[in-house]
Amino acid sequence: MLWPDDEVPMRSRLISPLWTALQLAVPLLVLAGPAHAVNVVDTEPSGAFDRAVLDVGGFLQPRYVQVAEDVAAGTTGENSLILRRVRLELRGSLSDDGEDGGKGFGVSTRLSLETMPEARLVDGFVNIRALPAVQIRAGQFKTPTGRSFLVSDRRTMFAERGEIMGLNPGRQMGVMVHGRAPRNRVEYGVGAFNGEGTNRLANVNDKFMYAGRVVVAPLGGPGTAAGELLAIDEPLTFAVGYASFFGVTGPEGQEEATIGHNAEAFFHWRWVSVQGEYLWRFTDWEDPALADFNSGGYYAQVGSFLPGVPWAEEHVAVIYKFDALDELDAIGTLVPPTGPDDPAVARRSHDIGVAYHVGAPYFDGIHRLRVQVEYSIVQERENADGSRFDGASADAPTAYDNNEIIVAAHMSF
Repeated sequence: MLWPDDEVPMRSRLISPLWTALQLAVPLLVLAGPAHAVNVVDTEPSGAFDRAVLDVGGFLQPRYVQVAEDVAAGTTGENSLILRRVRLELRGSLSDDGEDGGKGFGVSTRLSLETMPEARLVDGFVNIRALPAVQIRAGQFKTPTGRSFLVSDRRTMFAERGEIMGLNPGRQMGVMVHGRAPRNRVEYGVGAFNGEGTNRLANVNDKFMYAGRVVVAPLGGPGTAAGELLAIDEPLTFAVGYASFFGVTGPEGQEEATIGHNAEAFFHWRWVSVQGEYLWRFTDWEDPALADFNSGGYYAQVGSFLPGVPWAEEHVAVIYKFDALDELDAIGTLVPPTGPDDPAVARRSHDIGVAYHVGAPYFDGIHRLRVQVEYSIVQERENADGSRFDGASADAPTAYDNNEIIVAAHMSF
């Protein structure tokens, strides 16, 4: 906490951290100086393939984070400069049609290493493409479980995704069949995975987790990989999708079965990009002494470049997100949260912000280099006894004072 509650008026408590955030925006932008992807190899191989490409890249996400402290509730605050992610990536591809990622037969690989807070493997897989509609991927990679999760960290609208992303299986070791129709009118993926999480050497309980996703975009469009905020020159597109997963973890007698369903929608026209997802998950314990529970939530977000101003409509975007999450809704019993910092507390947030995308003429896209300022109004929705309340109601307990300010820079190379 930067100022004691009894010494500084409410206006100063809001304006001072916002001013600090704006002051930090410029040095963070400098920290994320320009860079470009490097093709270490781009040549005609000696074999039957027409083209071989080896690309080295990655991205960095320096940030300033300020979270309010609520002494009365016992919540700790934060006032930090951090590196949220520092990712190194190595990509290789062999193609027989003269096009990297083209329409014919091809083989590609990706190796992605996260170095913060310690070095660890993120992605490591081989992808074999017979046709764009028929591809097989094997190794460790993202399970097909939702639009925001599948979008690269390079191309998200906000500094962080919706909180429901923590309820899906994440990256897993497995094999997947996937593909897309022309102009991405249909995208799909279905696979079997160990279900043990990332960087696990074996399937401990010998049972697989299954996940699948299908998306339909009647007008076509750039597809999921294009990101959550599209440039104004992208054509009108909208898409709806559904994903599901089922898995069993743990030793016999203490197994935990989880099933999840995820619905998604996306719309883009000119300046505006809108996206939302709803996820419901059920967890069933084999041990009857443990309470089964539901988890779920949803988010809806909108981002718009500023229309009518030639420079701003290509570089400056205002963004808003409503986010709601309940990680633990016990069935048949009461499991109250242990306190305001318990991650199982049902919560929601309003996130507002503005983002500057450098884009042309320095970069070939709006996501190469950006800096954004966000303010999150966080509202807890459970008391210590597990009962619900709305922090906005006059006769309800006051929500905890843990609103957040983020100044985030993102540089890809």
